[in-house]
Amino acid sequence: MEAKTDFLIFFVNGEKVIEKEPDPTCTLLHYLRSKLHLTGSKNVCGEGGCGACTVMISKYDDENNSILHYSVNACLTPVCSVHGLAVTTTEGIGSLRTRLHPVQEQIAKHHGSQCGFCTPGMVMSMYALLRNNTQPSMIEIEKYLEGRILIEIYLMIEIEIYLEGRIMIEKYLEGKIMIEKYLEGRIMLEIYLEGRIMIEIYLEGRTMIEKYLEGRILIQKYLEGRILIEIYLESRILKEKYLEGRILIQKYLEGRTMIEKYLEGRILIQKYLEGMILIQKYLKGRIRIELYLESRILKEKYLEGRILIHKYLEGRTMIEKYLEGNLCRCTGYRPILEGYRTFSKESCAMGDNCCKNQTENKLKDEKKENYSPPYDPTQEPIFPPDLKANYSAYNNKSLLFENNGVRWYRPVTLTELIELKHQYPHSKIIIGNTEVGIETRYKKMKYHVLIHTCNIRELNNITYTDDGIKIGSSVTLSQVEVVLQQAIHNSSDEICRVFKAVVEMLKWFAGKQIRNAACIGGNIMTASPISDLNPIFQACTAVLEVVSKGNSMRKMTLDGNFFQGYRQTIIQPTEVLLSLTIPYTNKNEYFEGYKQAIRKDDDIAIVNAGMRVVFEPESDVIKELHLSYGGMAPTTVMAKNTMQKLVGRKWENNLVPAACQYLEEDLPLDPGAPGGIVEYRKTLTTSFFFKFYLTVTQQLYNKGITQENTIPRSHLSAIETRELGPSKGSQVYELVGAAQKDDNPIGRPVVHSSAYQHATGEAVFVDDMLTLKGELFVSPVYSSRPHATLINVDTSAALQIPGVKGYICYKDVPGSNHIDISDEQLFAVEEVTCVGCLIGAVVATSAPIAREASRSIKIDYKDLPAILTIEDAIENNSYLSKSPVYHSGDVNKGFEECEQVLEGEVYMGAQEHFYLETQSSIAVPKERDEMDLFSAGQFPGGIQESVAKTLDIPFNKVKCVVKRLGGGFGGKEVQSIPTALMAAVAAKKYNLPMRCCLERDDDIVMTGTRHPITAKYKVGFSSEGRISSLDLNIYANCGNAPDVSYAIMGAILIKCDNAYKIPNFRVTGHLCKTNIRSNTAMRAAGSIQAMFIIETVLQHVIDQLGVEPTKVRELNFYKVGDRTHVNQIIKDCNIQSCWEECLNHSDYYNRKTQVHQFNRDNRWRKRGISIVPLKYGISFEVIQLNQAGALVNIYTDGSVLISHGGVEMGQGLHIKMIQVASASLGISSDRIHISESSTNIVPNAPPSAASVSSDLNGMAIKIACETLSKRLEPYKNEKGSSWNDWVKKAYEDRVSLSATGFYKAPDLGPDPATNSENKFMYYTYGAGCSEVEVDCLTGDHTVIRTDIVFDVGTSLNPAIDIGQIEGAFMMGYGLYMLENFKISPNGKVLTQGPGNYKIPAISNIPKQFNVSLLKGKPNDRAVYSSKAIGEPPLLLSVSVFLATKSAIMAARHETGRRGYFRLDSPATPDKIRMQCQDEFTKQFPVAEEGTYTPWFIKL
Repeated sequence: MEAKTDFLIFFVNGEKVIEKEPDPTCTLLHYLRSKLHLTGSKNVCGEGGCGACTVMISKYDDENNSILHYSVNACLTPVCSVHGLAVTTTEGIGSLRTRLHPVQEQIAKHHGSQCGFCTPGMVMSMYALLRNNTQPSMIEIEKYLEGRILIEIYLMIEIEIYLEGRIMIEKYLEGKIMIEKYLEGRIMLEIYLEGRIMIEIYLEGRTMIEKYLEGRILIQKYLEGRILIEIYLESRILKEKYLEGRILIQKYLEGRTMIEKYLEGRILIQKYLEGMILIQKYLKGRIRIELYLESRILKEKYLEGRILIHKYLEGRTMIEKYLEGNLCRCTGYRPILEGYRTFSKESCAMGDNCCKNQTENKLKDEKKENYSPPYDPTQEPIFPPDLKANYSAYNNKSLLFENNGVRWYRPVTLTELIELKHQYPHSKIIIGNTEVGIETRYKKMKYHVLIHTCNIRELNNITYTDDGIKIGSSVTLSQVEVVLQQAIHNSSDEICRVFKAVVEMLKWFAGKQIRNAACIGGNIMTASPISDLNPIFQACTAVLEVVSKGNSMRKMTLDGNFFQGYRQTIIQPTEVLLSLTIPYTNKNEYFEGYKQAIRKDDDIAIVNAGMRVVFEPESDVIKELHLSYGGMAPTTVMAKNTMQKLVGRKWENNLVPAACQYLEEDLPLDPGAPGGIVEYRKTLTTSFFFKFYLTVTQQLYNKGITQENTIPRSHLSAIETRELGPSKGSQVYELVGAAQKDDNPIGRPVVHSSAYQHATGEAVFVDDMLTLKGELFVSPVYSSRPHATLINVDTSAALQIPGVKGYICYKDVPGSNHIDISDEQLFAVEEVTCVGCLIGAVVATSAPIAREASRSIKIDYKDLPAILTIEDAIENNSYLSKSPVYHSGDVNKGFEECEQVLEGEVYMGAQEHFYLETQSSIAVPKERDEMDLFSAGQFPGGIQESVAKTLDIPFNKVKCVVKRLGGGFGGKEVQSIPTALMAAVAAKKYNLPMRCCLERDDDIVMTGTRHPITAKYKVGFSSEGRISSLDLNIYANCGNAPDVSYAIMGAILIKCDNAYKIPNFRVTGHLCKTNIRSNTAMRAAGSIQAMFIIETVLQHVIDQLGVEPTKVRELNFYKVGDRTHVNQIIKDCNIQSCWEECLNHSDYYNRKTQVHQFNRDNRWRKRGISIVPLKYGISFEVIQLNQAGALVNIYTDGSVLISHGGVEMGQGLHIKMIQVASASLGISSDRIHISESSTNIVPNAPPSAASVSSDLNGMAIKIACETLSKRLEPYKNEKGSSWNDWVKKAYEDRVSLSATGFYKAPDLGPDPATNSENKFMYYTYGAGCSEVEVDCLTGDHTVIRTDIVFDVGTSLNPAIDIGQIEGAFMMGYGLYMLENFKISPNGKVLTQGPGNYKIPAISNIPKQFNVSLLKGKPNDRAVYSSKAIGEPPLLLSVSVFLATKSAIMAARHETGRRGYFRLDSPATPDKIRMQCQDEFTKQFPVAEEGTYTPWFIKL
């Protein structure tokens, strides 16, 4: 194929872009950011796993004369693939300079942006939805809420009837219900329709049934010889009835008397006596037949697939579905959804208008922050006319781009493609680049020829055939989903069973952006062993069509022989996959697909399956059986032995144990197999089959194939899907008093100060800054061994790469190579002590070149013994220091005197920070050895100090500026320093600006995590549950250097009491030194480990006693005047207030009763509910850090500029500081601005950490403002004067309009007066209640509801505080339930990105999430009576963990296992499933430790 053009042409935000000789390896994201300087789209993961890079692609559809809009991940989309397309970024839809788009405005106004790094991606995902649907539905919620959901009528409202003890479904399955009689023509409805039925009389209050119930019934009298006529003559209605000709006697005369019906066993009275009659339903107005006749015939609509209710019940609301490919680490998602719900048909933004906030103190003129501007699609930018007018020129001509050693072909005919594939058999065919992009980026794969096939019609065709639907290999997964949905809607259920399985699987297949780009052919050709769709295609024996040069088209079945090995198929390298035919099913054929992952949405499968059974006609005898599994071998594999042995057998109960045995033989896995959790994966194979068995059995019975329903009602929970729909919730806070001035913002829900910039992409983060003249890029070189001697570092190959300028290492450090703050080397000299240990760095002209060069450096090692785990450290006596101890009372004596003693052990794993903005820094050398740092760090002062020492210059020559962070969570407190130092050393060496922004995988490997801990405990308690003595030994995996481990262990030790008074308490800390990257601070560092430990101890006591958990917890609560185990006196204690309010708001006791009932009724799904209290001390443990400074400048125009030492990282610090200044100065907040944090303005500031930034900096600002206000006091008395007048006159009088403020937290440390010690400035309190449902067969869980009551004193900004509560809770939820940080036995980090490290997604938020701020509890020890908020709420997420454990316990009770069991954190699906313990788990016992090498280790 000859080249037709050397130019790449596309449009970005309406502007035409022409690029000559584009680089085929360049992504759209890199091009947008580096070439066009459109930095709104963020570089976070590079693998399409987070959505921060989302943009919208628009293209003209010439066949339908329409414009198609769809979202994609720009980080995976090759820039060459957008030829002839239009790209829209967040900058293109609105800005603060022009106008805001409603999508941008709503996410900001609803407080859906905190750090803001994910916000542009969220905006563009929602924008793409609106361009396709101007008023998307949150699904017909109104109908559901009004009780008009016809599907419930059609299904006869199983739950309602069941609770009444008259389960219609059961009766139907038994063949004894009225509907069956109706179908047989022998039901009371027929009599009713004739106008002579007993129901009419009964409804009139004079029926024979009523008389029967009153002891005067006709039958009894008839049998006693007192005939019906006498009764009627005695009645008050006989004459009327007789005259009307409707009396029962006439019925008797006509031979249709009720007595006959009674004698025939088909009469209503018998049904009534059985307790399952329809008459009662008639009387209650809920009878299904009547409603069915009055309805719009749901069954027809259901079969047509046109009702939105079905989608609602599936919980796949359109808005949530479009956002499922976007991650947020800050907000907890609720405010994002709330903001975008305003665009749905059912918009209802409660906000300040929540009924719970309607108090008499509400200001009549309070501004409505949540006003929803209408979305007007006519105001959208037009599609570029050039792309439409010249469609043929852009799309019907072949292209060739060649650059950087790679050729990019875009053929437009099948013939061209076949020729190219013949010429380049090992070329890669590209559609969405969702697989190849990851291979080239992370697996170091190189492909020299890429072929883009999006414009070949034969590969994009969709055809309905006699056998099924034939889909072209280039058709995207989103298109496949739409086509199959239409087929399901328009066809009978019997022929669409495979289609339904594919559609169901696609719901959980990656995010919307990936499905919009990835094609069905790529899914097959990559041959991934954990492909979601290949097991389905294999089980249904899908037919493929392939073609090659010189050969006619051939067909092949995707069967058990298709996959030849890992990533290998029987398709030849020169062949092109044309299409896939997904077959129809028949009435004797049943099909299901299954998938289990750590996280339901957008996650790689652990195990998946496709299952198909064909029966002999009108029987339950197996004719064919196809069982295909992924995740159980190097390929998708079929259980051939099981399939063969089960053919010919009847589909009955004894089939399951036989199948389980065969499956075990068919699907062996070595205990050390890649992926690990082998026993769980094996159990899933049999659990999936059991689900399939139950599903098919139920369908056979419903069709009448089998006459007896062998499935107990409680077992149906294994196959029922109880989708709870989109999330909802309430946020309750105390409104400001009527006396408060309107311009005083304290206590008002003011929007984040940078929210609008976040939404428009105008907020500048470090890597968004424009490149400076001569700027170079730095990429790190680090160790791949956990412990080794460095033999040689060969940089020769790297230095030969064009664009590489040099290499830096310890030899280039002019000052100290030791980082004092973390007590570790910057660059390794002779020895590396962990994987990720920094060795050097490459300097180059671009980031991609620097990264490529760093990967080409060859390092020779001599391995040394490595200590990786806590157990290793204990065995080798490897510790950082002596063990610190805190104790109170006499622990040993306490054990002697208590009634019961228990011992136990528990483990909590690591947690990756996963801030969306990676570690980033720019170093700019200046004159006279000055160095400016623009850094993404929480501790500018620490960066300043470290750079100065490393460069051997005074502190005053280093300036560190921090504008904002894209998330920090403690991970940028200390471990941002090495990134800054790499940039600074390189800048010093080359005297040029240097940019060092880590890629996601480098960031995760080079930085530490939350400290994993093991706790061993011994607890003594009374028979009531009062704890009298506790001895804790806590081991923390600190890694290869101290970092801040001493402080974190200190936090664990002093906070492990939580809300409980324990008179005799000893706690000992052990700081384990290991060969993993030094672990570091992370949100609620030490505190959450402490909470987990003490709540585990409490729960062990509760389980041992078998008593109500709330009573034991309440029995041990602190009270005012109590002393903690570190001798601090509890003063203002709000534990009980939060606890009681949470019990009340959550309706805990009633719901717990409902949970017990649910668990009795359901065998394979269980629920649990738990409520926990919280006491959280606020301060830095190191007293000297509890200080802050501020500078407030008033300018002569009346505007105010504030500088303080805190760092804005999404927590809303700046807006709170503006509110404090506004209230202190008495001016409106729009006069006040905060630009950045800088060490040359406010020196010696502590890190922004420990939740104290608002307290410390707020007081410093308040002091400075009060100083200025006092200076302006003489000018305020003049009548009619204003703020501007005062300022002007003060300036004219030469009064200083600049003031500093300094604050130190008082009364910390020993208090001789009370013989106590104040470790904390004060305590904050809270309580959280969560309810969880668990699938006992898979380990899946759903958080049904969470209620939180939190003490924030008098909130400075309730919207910010509630956002912090929700976001912190979800981060804690991730720690407890999802985030499994994995390291291999050789120290390699296995979880290096969102593909294999799962933080919570939208689908994980509680389905009902209620947050209430405790009212009327001001705090006199902080600014404007507020309290800290950033970290404490994270601890309440333990309520989810404990509720899950309660659900597991209910499952264990089914098999006779009672009492306490150990559950470590995180409680991922594998742990949940294997702890449920049943006949399926019993089949696969855990292999004995030491007999194999595990895939990953417990740190």
